[in-house]
Amino acid sequence: MRKAGTCLAGWWAVVFCGLWALCGPAYADPLLPPVRFRVDHVGVDDGLTQGSVYFILKDSRGFMWFGTQDGLNCYDGHRFLTYRPDDRRPGSIRGVNIFGVVEDEQGTIWVGTEEGLNRYDRLKNQFTCFYTSLPKSGKRPTPSRTLPFFADDKELLYLSDDEGLVSVDYRARKKRIVQAALKPKQEYNLQSSTTRTSAGDVWLHAATGLIRYNLAEKKVIIISVPDQTMRLARQKPFFRFISTPEISPGLAQQMALSGSIIKQALRKHMTR
Repeated sequence: MRKAGTCLAGWWAVVFCGLWALCGPAYADPLLPPVRFRVDHVGVDDGLTQGSVYFILKDSRGFMWFGTQDGLNCYDGHRFLTYRPDDRRPGSIRGVNIFGVVEDEQGTIWVGTEEGLNRYDRLKNQFTCFYTSLPKSGKRPTPSRTLPFFADDKELLYLSDDEGLVSVDYRARKKRIVQAALKPKQEYNLQSSTTRTSAGDVWLHAATGLIRYNLAEKKVIIISVPDQTMRLARQKPFFRFISTPEISPGLAQQMALSGSIIKQALRKHMTR
């Protein structure tokens, strides 16, 4: 299973700088040589298309994929390859605003944009875009923002404005709408931290709380954030889901509110 990561621009520099500030030269053992961290900042001046990076994936071959609001970037440790839509070039990516990047077990990269779901062919260095519906003759395909967030050895899961929660059997080339009601319409509602757990739950955030969808039971559960928590923020919240050892195999909710981090265990909402 491979999942996409989400973060803000410059996260790698922040993380490693934080480690340096906390640890400095780290000594794991007095008899061993010191461990030193090296920090390299890579940004727009090095070829990154835009400084706002919202999706990051390290694929099975070691390449780093960065999704921005101005195209897709692939970094090999030395230079960037950038992908933007180009009507003059067949096989170019469709859509410039990246909403998700995942890799399946076969090593195929799937990219969601404001146009649809793009599949990357490594050998040809080309993309194929799958739209929600086939285009009519002589007309442009209908765009639909698409966010792929999970892929395993046969299934890909994504969210779509038009279709809701969708499952794709990419081996059999079959698509199935799992829950059509899960259609985020507002920009900040397009889930940038959706996850599928091993328990068979899909967790995503809404405007004022969390949504849990159980794939087996086909049941939607709305989890509201307490009013006193929401009043702490002047800005809309965003969520990141992480597994934590103390509630494993459970899930924790981390909500950023005006620079604060609030963590809430979700034991009672987990599938037993």
